[in-house]
Formats: sequence, structure tokens, C-alpha cells
Amino acid sequence: MIVLDRIRLIGLQYFFIMKDLLTLREAEEKLSEIRNYVKWWENKRLWFNLAVFVAGVVPFLIHGNILNLFSLILIPIGFYAVAINVCYCAGWGLGILIWNYTAHIKNIARANWFFFLIGTGFSTLFTFVGSYSISEFM
Repeated sequence: MIVLDRIRLIGLQYFFIMKDLLTLREAEEKLSEIRNYVKWWENKRLWFNLAVFVAGVVPFLIHGNILNLFSLILIPIGFYAVAINVCYCAGWGLGILIWNYTAHIKNIARANWFFFLIGTGFSTLFTFVGSYSISEFM
């Protein structure tokens, strides 16, 4: 009787160890998918920042007052740059959140280009309009 209980205990321990290993392997695979998802977005961040930078500088070039860009306006520009990059993180953050509830990261990853282009276009347009209105008054 004691031997059978001991064998059952060893079997249960083996079962839980194997279950934990499978759970660990699944967690590592999910973490790898998330890393790849975030890496895709982060590889595009430079292009996003360049597009927004150009959209912010062009109105000053149009109005011929590019030197005004390098005045006290640099402080709010720095805050704006940080804010748009935080919003950029919302792109992949929202994707991970949706994936957490739907478990279909590959379907979400297919829409990455669409979301990237829409977000970059909106940010660029918003930056251009704001910069244009500021450059008119300087």
C-alpha cells in the first residue's frame, strides 16, 4: 500500500513537472511572437520620426523663417517628439492587447502595414498643419 501511494505520488509529480515544462515552452513561444511583433514596429520607428520631422520643418521652409525653428520653440518641439513617440508605442501596445484577448497575433500582424501607414499619415498631417500655423505667426 505504501509503495503504491509512493508510485502515485511520483507519477503525479512527474505529471506536474511535464505540465509545467509544456506551459513554459508555450510561454516562450508566445514571448518570441511578441518580441517579433514589437521588433517589426520598432524597425519602422526611424521612418515614422523622419516623416514627422520633415512635416514639421517644411512649413518653416515654405515661409522662409527656418531660423525661428531654432529658438525657444525647441522646448515644445522636444515635448511633442516625446509625445508622438509614446503614441507610436500605442500601435504595437494595442496590437498586443488585442492579441491577448483574441490569441491571433498572426492576423493582427497582417494589418501592421495598414496601421503603420494610417498612423504615420495622420501624425504627419497633424504635425504639418500645426507647424504651418505656428510658422505663419513667426
